[in-house]
Formats: sequence, structure tokens, C-alpha cells
Amino acid sequence: LDLVDGDSDPTNAPTFTCPQQPNLKLPLSRIDDGICDCCDGADEKSNSNSNSNCPDICDEVLAAERAAREKMIQDYDVGKRKRQDALQHFETLVEEVSTKMQQNDEELSKLNTLVDEKRQQVETIQLNYMDQRKRLVMQTIQRDLLGDLLKQLSTPELATLIQYACQLNGEMDEGTTEDTCVALRLAGVEVGLVWDRELFTKGTASLTRVASSDRDQRVLLAKMVYQNASGDPIYLLDEVEKQDKKTKRPNRRRLDDMMYDDDYMSDDYPMHEEGEEDRRTRDNDNNNNKSKRKERQGKRKELQDLVEQSPLSKTRKVFLAKSDALLERMEVILSDDEDDDDKPEGEEEGEDAATSDDKQPPTVDPMALTMAQSTLRTRQKRVEKGLDWAVSAKILTDAVLQQDGVDQHQVRTDLWNLAGATLFYADVSAEHVWQIITLLEESDDKSDESAEPTCSSPLADVCRIASASSGTRNGSPYPPDDIKKAGEVACQRAVDEVYNDICPPDSDDAWPDLSIPQGLYGYYTVEPRPKTDPIELAFVALDELEDKRPSTDEAEDELNQLEKQQEDLEKENTSLDDSIGGRDGSKFGDNGELHPFEGQCFAVDAGKYTYEVCPFGKAHQRDVGQRHGGTSLGNWVGMERDEDTGERILKWEKGQKCWNGPNRSVSAIVRCGAENKVLTADEPQTCTYLLEMESFIACDEDFYNKNIA
Repeated sequence: LDLVDGDSDPTNAPTFTCPQQPNLKLPLSRIDDGICDCCDGADEKSNSNSNSNCPDICDEVLAAERAAREKMIQDYDVGKRKRQDALQHFETLVEEVSTKMQQNDEELSKLNTLVDEKRQQVETIQLNYMDQRKRLVMQTIQRDLLGDLLKQLSTPELATLIQYACQLNGEMDEGTTEDTCVALRLAGVEVGLVWDRELFTKGTASLTRVASSDRDQRVLLAKMVYQNASGDPIYLLDEVEKQDKKTKRPNRRRLDDMMYDDDYMSDDYPMHEEGEEDRRTRDNDNNNNKSKRKERQGKRKELQDLVEQSPLSKTRKVFLAKSDALLERMEVILSDDEDDDDKPEGEEEGEDAATSDDKQPPTVDPMALTMAQSTLRTRQKRVEKGLDWAVSAKILTDAVLQQDGVDQHQVRTDLWNLAGATLFYADVSAEHVWQIITLLEESDDKSDESAEPTCSSPLADVCRIASASSGTRNGSPYPPDDIKKAGEVACQRAVDEVYNDICPPDSDDAWPDLSIPQGLYGYYTVEPRPKTDPIELAFVALDELEDKRPSTDEAEDELNQLEKQQEDLEKENTSLDDSIGGRDGSKFGDNGELHPFEGQCFAVDAGKYTYEVCPFGKAHQRDVGQRHGGTSLGNWVGMERDEDTGERILKWEKGQKCWNGPNRSVSAIVRCGAENKVLTADEPQTCTYLLEMESFIACDEDFYNKNIA
């Protein structure tokens, strides 16, 4: 026997080498074991007693080995060329991409400079406009009518005036879903005070004072002021930072213009026949109107209770309570009428049922009730919105009153400025302001606090208080003449008008005027001030400034074009970067050898399943013939090299979890081949899959040295 001992490697036992197959080395235990291992039977010839009869098949075996080796060499030669071509292609691609990205970077650098210059041009226009506007706002609210009005009010009274103005403004607004006093927030932007969103559950809102030294915040504030002047309100710093480019508006629109567009619902009810869906909607609306006030919890309920105790809210509470009761009565009548309509013709309800001739006609027209319901609900929504905005104003003004490290003089100045600017945005009239400052005097009167509110004209109450007033404050006539005259006109109107239907009887047999006149249950809808109102005229210079607002359209169009070029170049660079696996090329491995796998998937059938793996993507197991879906075997992890064999192993992990087992995973061993393909698929361990692949990426020098040389 031609034995090879293991002295050269103590860990190896002696072996037997087949004479015609030098690569086939057998352990001694397989010598003379009756099984022919060598092609010529040389492993069985030393035993004369052996019954083995080993034919010499070396010609066939060696021919097959030579063919396999020849194919390996051919595949290697083809694969080597493909690998070299692929590596060269990737190297060229990296050079081209790097050159293009460098050119883009240089162009981006120039664009960045142009964008900064153009943006600064826009910002300068907006900053100058903001400064000019702020000077005018301060002049307007500190002099003449508004100055005379506000300077006599104490700090708490200024806060209450703001709250009342917000409540009235909320009652004007049917169209927005905002539960914050927009008028006060826009006023804050004008004077450099910006709140974040209210935390109604805690009754707080953080306040930011935009410092004149903080250019970044001033730029944001200037954008807000400029945009608000165009009628596109924005009042949160975080929103202006992330908002898209604003839509250009050819004409200025004030807050009141947006609230009172003709598109919004009026008190007129649409004339159409009510169906079952309408009835359900009507029922839900009626229930929701009452439940909304009951849903308030915690701090918000506490604040709303406080607001509802104010003199301005007294008549509102009466209206809400009595209109709720009236709506319930209406619903009973309408429901009974609909139930009667649903009965088959001629059906009797008992032996004593009245004939159709004896049936009494309805006392109220159902259609009139339906229209009255709509009008009442609309007014209720206005009142509720006003209460919400008053609560918001209470939270926001409390944040001003409770500023840390700010002296009381500054607090008063802040509230004065906010009060004046709020009157501008809230669109309240001189008569509204007269009512507010008159009710401020009642705020300190606690004598009737426990009295039950009664249904009466609010003008009658305010006129009573005004008539008892001294007409002075701090030794000076008060209120200012224009405000006083508006009050006198209002009181004269209260005397001249007849209020027969303000407080109708609560009897079940009595109904109010179902046209729902103004003043029913003591509530009058609040309308925005007319253009000739003294408060409106006080702000005429500010209106004119808005109309003369310098345009940034041309500069912004140029800026948008530059930013679009920036964006396009940045997207192109991102795409170029991805095409080479990042600027360091790490995605595609050493020298980009994995680049040929980009966008490729490989599959093989094994039994009843098809196994598909996608480098840089996912791996799946599907039923044979299934093209989509299947079981996830994992997501691409990367490629490893076996330390012993040097073989490349592609890996996918964190696939779908096996029942009572691990998450599925795939390893694909890649060996040299002329084509990229999966040869076999197996599951050596539960939910752990092993694939064998051929690819020219493995046809490198290391493979040659270990398998061919």
C-alpha cells in the first residue's frame, strides 16, 4: 500500500492515496472494507482473502473528472473576463459619477450663494415692512381714540377687554374650526409676542417674546406679519418654519373677509323636503349641541365656568339654556308628526280613536319648526365658538400676566399693545367696545353674583349700568366721545325698539315667533363693524399700509427658481451617489464586485417551493408558480467571506418568524461560475435556509489558486 503518514501534520492520521486519483485520499479504515473506493480497486487489492471484485473504471471516472475540471476552467475563464469587465465598468462608473458630482457640488456652491442673496433680499423687504407696520400699529393704539380708550384701563381690565373682544369675534365666526382666538394671536404677531398651541387640559400656553437682537426669529416674525397682511393668517412659529411656499393672493383679505364669505351658511334654512338621513342628522346635531357643553373636563371646564360667569356671558347662558329647551320641544313635535305620517292610511289606535274629521289640526307648522331649529342651532354654534375663544384668550393673556423676569410696567405695555391690535383684528365696532368697557365696571360689582339670570335685552342692562356711571375715569371724561356716542345711539335704539318676543312664555302651549327674531331670549347675533365705524376709521392708516405692501413676488419667483435648481441638483447627486453605493462605495463591496447584482433577483425551484433572493432587497419562499407575496425569508444584510474557504456568503435575516421557532434567514454560498444563478436550496435547520449560487463575481485569483492551479 502507498501510505502517507501524518508526521508532517500530527493532527492527521495516515491515509491511502489512490494511484490514479492523487486527489482522493482514504482513511485506513476504508482499506479492504469490501467497498471499491479507488476507480481501479487499489484500496482492496492488498487483501488476498478479499471477496471484492473491483472493476477498473478509471477511464470513465477520470474522464468525468477531467470533463468537470475542464468545465471549471472554462467557467473560470469566462467568469474571470466578466468579473474583470464588471470591475472595470464599475471603476469607470465611479470616475464618471465622481466627476459629475464634483461639478454639481461646484454648481451647488454657486447656487447657495445666489439663494442666500435672494432670500436675504426677500427677508429685507419683509423686515422693513414689519418694522414700518409695527411703528404705525404703536402710533395708532397709543394715540387719539384708541390711546384715550386704553390708557384709562387697569392691567386686569386690559386683559378682560381682550377676552371680551375675542368672545365677540368668535360669535362672528361660523366658518373656521379653530378653537383659539385668532384675532389675539394675530395681534401678538403684530407686537412681537407669539404663543405656542394652548394646552387646554392644563390651561397654559408658552409665550415667546421675539427679541430685536434675534435675527432668525425676527425673520420668521416678519414673514408672519407680511403673510398676515395678505389675508393668509399664520401665527405659530413652528408652522412658519415648515410651511410650504405660500400661495400668492392678488388682493388683500382681512380676517373678517374670510369669516363672512357668501359661501358660509346664513340663518336662512335651505328649502327642501327632509328625508330620513336629514332627520338623523338633525337629531344628532340637536344632541351634540347640548352634549358639547357637558364634555368639557378639567382645567378647560374650570376656565369655561369662569368665562360663563362674566357679565358679557350672562345673557348668553340664558339663551343657551332656553334655546336647548325650545329645541327639545320642537323635536318632540316633529317626531310625533313623522310617526303619524308613517302609519298606514285609516289605521286606528283603539276603539275610541277619533275619525279623520275629528282630528285636530297641528298648532305649529312643521316646516316652520324645521327652519327655526336650523336658525337656533346656528346661533348656538356662534355662542359656543365665542365661549371657546374667550377661554383661549384667558389662557393667552394669563401667559402674558405671568411672564417670568418681566416687570409690571412691561406687562401693562404688552397688554395695552395686544388690546389695541386685537380690536383691529376682532372687527368689533365702537358699540361693541362701549358695551365692553361698560361691563368692565360691572365686573367689580359682586352684589348680584348669586342672582338667577333673567331673560332681558343686553342693551337694557348695559344702558342701565352706563346711566349710573359718572362718565369719568381718573378725573377725565370717559369713555372717549366716539365710543360714548355709539353707546348713546345704542341706548336710544333700545328705547325705540319693542321687545315683545325677547322673553316668550315657557308654557308648553306657547311658542315664540318661529322666524327666530334678533333678541330672542336676550341674544343678538354679533356682526362685524361697518367701514364707517370709528374703530375702523382709527385703523385706516394701517389698512392703507396693507394696500401698499411692497411686493416680494418677483424676488420670491426668482428664489423659487433657484431653490428648484438646488433641489434638482441635490436629487441628482443623491441618485448618483446611490448608483455607486455611496461615495465610499461600501454598498457594493471591494472594488464594487457586487454591483452586477444591483436590481437583480435569482430563483430556484426546490420541491413544491420556489426560493427567490434579491441582493440589496428581500428573500422569499413561494409556492411553485406563485409570482408575488409568499413567506418572507429576510432582508438583505450583506456579504461575508468564509475565513477558512474564502467563499462569499450572501445573507438575508429577520424574515417571518417560524411557529415556535426563530425568524427565518437565508445564506447563499457563491462559487465561481460563468452566469449568475441559484443552483440548489435546502433547509438544513428549521427555518434556516442554505442556497448554492454560481456567479462570475467569485472567479477571482483566490478561487484559481485553491481550485485550478
